[in-house]
Formats: sequence, structure tokens, C-alpha cells
Amino acid sequence: VISMPANEHNPDLELTVAIKKIANTMQEMSVTKMMEKERLNTLVESMGSALLMIGREGAINLVNGVFRETFGFTSEKIVGKTFNDIGLPVEIESLIESVFMTEQANDKQVRLRGGVTPSYVNVYGAPVIGHHGHWLGIVVVMHDITKLRLLEEVRKNFVANVSQELRTPITSITGFTEKV
Repeated sequence: VISMPANEHNPDLELTVAIKKIANTMQEMSVTKMMEKERLNTLVESMGSALLMIGREGAINLVNGVFRETFGFTSEKIVGKTFNDIGLPVEIESLIESVFMTEQANDKQVRLRGGVTPSYVNVYGAPVIGHHGHWLGIVVVMHDITKLRLLEEVRKNFVANVSQELRTPITSITGFTEKV
């Protein structure tokens, strides 16, 4: 066994220490990335609105549970396909095409057919721009506004009924005052 003086450097030992530091750093980064991915997945699945992410080539990258439930899709059947091929309502497809063409955010209210009662969604599409202005695709968020539309209908009916009910006594009073 050859002993080395304490002040001399051992390149093999330094290399081993450096490799261990790099391995530890990479493991920490991997754990951090996994935690961030889990947080993002939890956020996407927990939102109350339907979410659809489309890549710059028009292929679907991500959908959440509300989207799958609203339209009856499974992720496996639509992720990777183009948005034109999955059978979205025409109004939603045209909004998506508009966002692709203009690269501007756009929104509209859409009536969804199917089911016993019609449902309504407010569809908002916006371009996704990455670092350095790179076009990544678009995100589409659909918020269910069926209850709001039904409340608006009830309000309109109430105002119409009240107006009608007030017209009858006013007509009688007008007729009575003309006779006097």
C-alpha cells in the first residue's frame, strides 16, 4: 500500500465526489419535476370548467375530467387526434379555428344539444405563447352557464307576467278616469 501525503489531490476521489453531487442534484430535480407535474395534474382535474389544450399542429394534448364528462370522451380516444376529428360541436370548432387563424383570444356562448334539457357553455379560447414568443398552441376553457341561462329565462318570464298583470288595472283605471 502506497500512502500519499495529505496535501496531494486524488483525482479519482474528486471525480467520485463530483459524480455523487451531480447524481444527488439530478435526483432532487427529478423529484421536484414530479411534484410540479402532480400539482399541475391536480389543478387541471380539480377545476370546475372543461379544459382542452391543443398543440400548434391542431392535435389535442390534454383534456380534464369535466371535458371528458361533458362530451363523453376518454383521454385515450382523443389525445393525439386533431380537434376536427373528435366530433366537437361546430360552434366550438369554429372558435378554435378562429383562435388559430387570428392568434387572438375569442369567446362565445354555445348551446350543447343532447340530453333532456339543453345545456349552455361559455367557450373561451386563447393562444398559448411560450418563452421568447414561440407559438405553442391554444387552450380552450368551457364554463357551464346553464343555470345562469335558466335564471335569465325565469327573470324574463317574471317581468313579462308582471307587466301583463299591471296593464290590466292600468287599463281599467284609464278607462274609469276618461268617463269622469
